[in-house]
Amino acid sequence: MELVAQGLTSRDIGGFLFLSPRTVEMHVQNSLDKLGCRTRAEAVRRLAELGAWSGAAAGPAAATGSAPATGPAVVTGRTASG
Repeated sequence: MELVAQGLTSRDIGGFLFLSPRTVEMHVQNSLDKLGCRTRAEAVRRLAELGAWSGAAAGPAAATGSAPATGPAVVTGRTASG
């Protein structure tokens, strides 16, 4: 969700993660559903409310300057094994 919070599009996120934009959209939609949100912006606010947002950006957009330099930390359901 960090990349979403940085304002990247599904196409941008897919390009960085080597996924199709449709795959990214499905993962984002699943995250929105789990958070009970209808929009990406609402999901970012909800993550902040839940304390799942550090407020510091790290990642491709911050490093490349392709998005704002502030945003939530990475919040994914992935583990080191997959």
